[in-house]
Amino acid sequence: MIFLVLKAVPFFLLILQNVEAKFVEVTGFEPVLGRGYSTSTGKQFGSCIRPQSYNTPIIDYSYFWAEIDSATSAEDGLSGKMSTTKSLGYLIEEISADRKGGISLQHIILVLMFEHNGLTFTDENVSLKTDVASWATDNDKLFDFFTVCGPGYIRTIKKVAELAVIFAYPTEFGEWSPDYNNAIITDTESAINMADNVGGYDEGPFRLTDMWQYAWDLRIRMRAIGMNMPEDSGYMLDMTMNGLPVSMLHAFKAMRDDGAGVVAGIDVVPWTDHLSSLHSFSTFEAHTLSLNAEFLSSLNDVLKKKTALAETAMRCKIEVSREYLSSGQTLLGNRQITAHSLAGSYTCETAAATAISANDLLFMNVNRLNDLFKGVIITTYMARLQSYITHVYQSCTTALKNDFTDRIWFDIPECNNMECLRVDSDASENAGVVTCIQEETETVNFIKLVESFCPIILTSLSCS
Repeated sequence: MIFLVLKAVPFFLLILQNVEAKFVEVTGFEPVLGRGYSTSTGKQFGSCIRPQSYNTPIIDYSYFWAEIDSATSAEDGLSGKMSTTKSLGYLIEEISADRKGGISLQHIILVLMFEHNGLTFTDENVSLKTDVASWATDNDKLFDFFTVCGPGYIRTIKKVAELAVIFAYPTEFGEWSPDYNNAIITDTESAINMADNVGGYDEGPFRLTDMWQYAWDLRIRMRAIGMNMPEDSGYMLDMTMNGLPVSMLHAFKAMRDDGAGVVAGIDVVPWTDHLSSLHSFSTFEAHTLSLNAEFLSSLNDVLKKKTALAETAMRCKIEVSREYLSSGQTLLGNRQITAHSLAGSYTCETAAATAISANDLLFMNVNRLNDLFKGVIITTYMARLQSYITHVYQSCTTALKNDFTDRIWFDIPECNNMECLRVDSDASENAGVVTCIQEETETVNFIKLVESFCPIILTSLSCS
């Protein structure tokens, strides 16, 4: 793969595209280029795009320095731009560990940051898969199109990587040498510049740091984030000024790998920008479609979470019924509590209490959870779920589908109740008026119970 590498600049490059996209920071999942995406829910959909041509990936890099003497705290010394790096936690831990030995040390910190824009769809060539393309040209099927494909699609995946380098040397009476610090910075920036040149690096570069006595006691540590080890060995193993050019060269090579970097964000393009070429949408209709598509994604997400909770509870009921006879008094692990103390005793509710109590949400054994699930808590939740589906979801989606391009969702009476867009809301209907109640004690406690103890985790402790 061919990459375009830009020179280090104090800002990140902005890439201009033909179609306006929204940049979204993402964490916790791996986005897939071309898949549908909702910015309101952070959920991916299926891919509705045919294989595309791509723009040349672009890699940008920049670097930052910090000089921290023994009288400055690690947190204060790593303020500003350093505080936004992914290496911050590692740097603070290392500097704090160095200072526990009681030796006065001078720290010079480098963070070399790469931004990898990855593959980017060429907007003018984006085309839909055959099975959904017909939906995009039929007003009656637009609702189905946005249900399957989402409000927009992922055009670009942006990744970042970092190389954090810690230089540390002991100082006499807490006094450090600004000239030696400058020598370290100059030599390192020379190594970066050599690594950036395709021709490689000088086998025997002249180093300013060799002129100082501090060089004998200089300690170098490195940590890479988002960089894979190249096939040729030696990656960041030579922790000396002499080996610095090789380490920098490998860092630049690693960022050219297809899978390099950790995901920082994505560019999301609304489908309406492309459907406008298939429809004669007015500006208002395109705006309405975009808002309604995001609302539909949110409504579907709430229903999926409500349904998933019921499914988890049913599986959990089967689990506890299997353990009931052999592990009845065993304390169950609570996911809302990091760990139960190995000492002490625990008191669980008895079968006499049919409702979920505050103590249940802290301490639960197999017997108690089995008794609760044999009671009415699951059937009550299922009845409320069915009421939500009938009075909220079906009612809203039917009305929304009929006016998908004509009215924004908050102008549709069946959809404009924001209180219904929560997993812990319960819906009821009276004389044609639908009301959603939040924070209903039974429903909230049921959700907390399932999230805390399902699937079950058997501990070595007992609770009676």
